[in-house]
Amino acid sequence: MAGGLIGARLWYMALWESYSFIDYMLAVFDYTKGGLASSGAFLGVAVTAVLYAKLSKTNLWAYADLFGIAGGITVAIARFACFFTGCCYGALADLPWSVYYLGALRHPTQLYEIIAGVVIFLTIGAIKHRKRFSGYFFLLFITMYSGIRFFIEFAREEPHLGILTYSQYIYATFFAITMFLILLASKERKGWQKMVLEIAGLRPLREKPGQNKGKQKGKKKD
Repeated sequence: MAGGLIGARLWYMALWESYSFIDYMLAVFDYTKGGLASSGAFLGVAVTAVLYAKLSKTNLWAYADLFGIAGGITVAIARFACFFTGCCYGALADLPWSVYYLGALRHPTQLYEIIAGVVIFLTIGAIKHRKRFSGYFFLLFITMYSGIRFFIEFAREEPHLGILTYSQYIYATFFAITMFLILLASKERKGWQKMVLEIAGLRPLREKPGQNKGKQKGKKKD
């Protein structure tokens, strides 16, 4: 949690605020000024999780899966707070479900993310018995959230770099990396693909002893 908060704050400050070095270091801990960035929270959690796993010699991906299963509802709760505090609002929009904020009707992007978080939570919960490898649910959560957030960004009022917002570039990168790892780790690989999986620490789950025999016995002979 601490890693996520620190990462979210540092990333927000780096993207949206301009301070001298000393002012920057002081403002990092002043949460009354500015806000947090969810992409920074993911990075902060990732860094602290890796450090903890290395120091304690625990299975990083096993813990990551717990976050992946609960990640959707965590997003929903966080965006409830955003909606009631009036941050993370959307762009101008005259729609039946628009909300009035800062003197104009806007997209309720916080509500969009609440719905997205609940859908992700229910989806992963429905398939939690179909785990393909350690880290699968975590990577699936990041993939789903990044893909949805990429499109929600079109309804947000944020600075652009070219045709996309800064956040869209970040989430597109998250989506590409996690989707690549999911596809790669779903089956046994060789060569450079196996090397990538070894570096990431991902392994396909093997079937339990006797599981194949049970399947074979159930098959009828021609």
